[in-house]
Amino acid sequence: MKIEEACKSWLFDEYCKSAISRQDLLSIFLRMWLDKKYRGEKLTNISDGKKALRVFERFCKGLLKDRKIRAQKWSSKGFRYITINSNPGENIEKILSATYPIGYIGYISAIKHYNLIGNISNSIYFVTVDRNTWKRVCLKNIYDRFPELKKNKDLFQELFENIDIEDLIATYPVEETIDLSQVVIINQKRLSPEEEWNNVRVESLPYLYIDILRNPKYCGGLGQVLQIYTSIDNKVFEEVIEILDKDSRSTNIDKARFGFIFEKIFQLENHIFLKWKEEQLFKRGGTRKLVSYLPFESTYDEDWNISVNYDLAKPYASSSSI
Repeated sequence: MKIEEACKSWLFDEYCKSAISRQDLLSIFLRMWLDKKYRGEKLTNISDGKKALRVFERFCKGLLKDRKIRAQKWSSKGFRYITINSNPGENIEKILSATYPIGYIGYISAIKHYNLIGNISNSIYFVTVDRNTWKRVCLKNIYDRFPELKKNKDLFQELFENIDIEDLIATYPVEETIDLSQVVIINQKRLSPEEEWNNVRVESLPYLYIDILRNPKYCGGLGQVLQIYTSIDNKVFEEVIEILDKDSRSTNIDKARFGFIFEKIFQLENHIFLKWKEEQLFKRGGTRKLVSYLPFESTYDEDWNISVNYDLAKPYASSSSI
C-alpha cells in the first residue's frame, strides 16, 4: 500500500471529526512515514526523508480532487485546514474544536449550546490560552506523537528535508469570519474543565456560570446573566457553590458578585454566604465591582464590600453611597 493511500484510508475510515488542520495531517503522514506500515501492512513509496514533503504535497493535491474534501483558508504553505463530508455553514464549532487543539467554545456560544437562552448572536466565542502556552502545549503533544524527538530534538531535521518540528505546531486561533459567523478569540490565563459533545469541546456548565459573571460583556451584559441565573438548576447551583468555595480558580470577588446577586437580588439563603461575607471584610479596591468592565460607582454594598455599578442592582445595595 502506498503511503498516500494509507493516509487517505486513515482520514476517511478512522478520523471521526469534520475537519483537520494541515499540521495535524502532516503529523499523521510523517508518523506513517517513520513507522513504514499501516494496520500491519507495509507501506511503499517511502524512500529517504528528503522526499517526504514532496510526497505529502502530492498527496494533498490528489486529496483535494475528492468531492468530500474542501480546502479552507489558503496561505503560502497551502490550505490551513480541510473539511470532510461537511456542507458550507455546517457546525463551525466542530471545525474550531477539530483544528484548534487547545481551548473550547465558551460564553454566549456555550450558553446557546446548553440552551440556556435563545439565539442572540451569530458570533462564536472560542476560549484559549496565550501564544506562549499554546506553543509549549503543542510541542508537548508533538513529542508525545514522536517520542524519538525526546532524546534528540534535532532528529526531525536529520530525517526530513525542509520540514521543521515547528511546522507541526497548530495555527494559533485567529479572529475571522467563517460562513458569515464571526469567530471571537478570548485568551484566559487558566482554562476551565471542558466537556465534549459530538466532537465539540464546550466549557463545563458550572464553570460557565462563573465565567459569564466575570465577563458579562461576552454574553450580552449583566442583565442577560441575571436572566440566565433565574433558571439555574439546583444541582448545578450547588456545583457552582462548591467550585467558588474550594477551587483555586475562584477568587474573593467571584464570591462577592455571586453572593450579592443570589442573596440580595434573588433573596436566596445559603449557609455558605455567611462564611463568604466574612471573607470580604476589610477588602477594598477599585476592582471590587459588580460589573468588571464598568466604572467604579459610589453605590456600595457593605455586606459584600462591592461597588454596585449596575443601575438595576443598586436598590439592593445595603448602603446607598460611599
